[in-house]
Parts: sequence; structure tokens; C-alpha cells
Amino acid sequence: MGSPYTLNVTTVPGFDNAILEDMECTFYAVYPLLVQRFNTSAATTVGFNITNEPGVAWASGGSTFYNKQHMLDNPEDTDVVVHETMHIVQAGYSGQVPGWIVEGTADYVRDAYGLNNAAAGWSIPSGWVYGAHYLFGYGDAAAFFKWIDATYRVNQTPVVDALDDVLRAGTYSSQTWVTLTGHDVESLWQQYSNNQAPLPATSGITVYEDSSFGGRAVILDRGEYDVSDLGARAVGNDWISSIQVPAGYTVTAYLDSPFAGTSVVYTSSQASLGALNDKISSLVVE
Repeated sequence: MGSPYTLNVTTVPGFDNAILEDMECTFYAVYPLLVQRFNTSAATTVGFNITNEPGVAWASGGSTFYNKQHMLDNPEDTDVVVHETMHIVQAGYSGQVPGWIVEGTADYVRDAYGLNNAAAGWSIPSGWVYGAHYLFGYGDAAAFFKWIDATYRVNQTPVVDALDDVLRAGTYSSQTWVTLTGHDVESLWQQYSNNQAPLPATSGITVYEDSSFGGRAVILDRGEYDVSDLGARAVGNDWISSIQVPAGYTVTAYLDSPFAGTSVVYTSSQASLGALNDKISSLVVE
């Protein structure tokens, strides 16, 4: 009996047919399980493209894309198909849709359904580590979700299933976490870290994901912040695009970590960081 699902495959010259066959087999083995679990109305025809475009893998408009060279260099990484096709299953979300939940869930299902993760050397973290943050999504969020299941969702549907229902209904809010666990997400993260995760600062400078003080914002009090210190506060490496500096504060930004390479001192707010835009790896706030 043939599969009810169809892959529209395109590739580029020089790709390894054996790798492509393994990737296709992964799709046909796992995609039906994801559809059955999360979204029985998911697409039955999926685009599947090997491309020379930069990146590792991504999904867009009912299709998945895989960088040729990445797959040639990492032929065992075929479970990337699980992650990307989960994004096809996630189609139909509405309202507020936090990207970290979307990517964390895709790694959660790769961990649960992947056929070749061990051979690829791929895994999610076994628990909290300093420098991680749930807002980074992917493995950090997936491990967090597994902890939530074991701590607050025993004998209930896993949190990713509950979140999928909420996102599909377009009703996600900060209250969602209280409804599902009895705790807000920051309290859950503190518990997950055994109260080792830094608490969000309430005063100091503010760094922004986008220029002109746009995108996600994080407050940093006075102190020295290496790349892991920034990460523990949900500030990614090479992430900062603008900085708000209140009177009385001085910020020294460094290209490299720890506190090395090109540096620039800011004593006032900067809507654009010029040569250091998306290139800051450590900070000193005084």
C-alpha cells in the first residue's frame, strides 16, 4: 500500500543519492506520526528541496529546504528532516506565536522520533546549563519542556501537545503557563535551574535585538558579561543591534569573548551600532 503522503523532491547536481534516500525514508517513517499526533489536517504533499542556498535547513510555504554542503559534510544528520517537517505540521497557528516554542517543539519531536540522532552525535541537553535560556528555543527549550512534563504534566498530555492546541486556537498568552503548570514561565525556568539562573534585571542599560530599539529587549545591570553571562540572560552571541544607555551608565562592548578584540565605549543610547552591529560577544556595564 502506498503512502498517503507525497514528497515533491528537487535537488542540485553533485548531491549524494544515498543521503537523499535516507532523508526521504525518514520523512515517510516519521511525518505520518507527527501528523497523527499534532495536526491531522497537515499537508499531504510536502516540498523537499536540496539547495545551495546558505543555511543548514529551514521550512517555508509548505516546503522544506536542506543545504547540500551541510548534508554532504554531515551525512548522518538525516533527522534534520524530523525537525523541519514538524514546521509543516505546525502550519495554522495564529495569534501570538513565540518562535522559541515553535523551534523548541521541533527539537523535542526530533529527540522523540528521530531515527539516527545517536549516529549523528545530536542530542538535546540533559538539563539546565549556565549560558542557556529557554528563549533561545531549539534544544534548550526542548529540554525545558521535557522537565516540565516530568515535573508538572505527569499523567497528562505533554506540554508540547497542550501548547500546540493553544497556538492553533490563537489563545497563547503569559497566562498559558499558569494554566498548564500552575506557575509562570520565569518561575518554571528558575525551578528548572535549581535557582541558579540569573533573575531578570529591573534597572540598568537595555540591549535590543533590532536597531532603533526594536525587537526583544533585555535589561542588564552593572557588571561584566562574558558570552555565557549574556546567554544566561537570553542575550545571544552576535545578537545586539541597539543599546539604550541611561544617564550615569557606561557600556564597553567587545567584538570577542572574553572582553577582547575591537571595543567601543558608549555613554549614551545608540540606535545603531555600526561595525559592532550583531557582532558583540561580551559587555562591561559600569
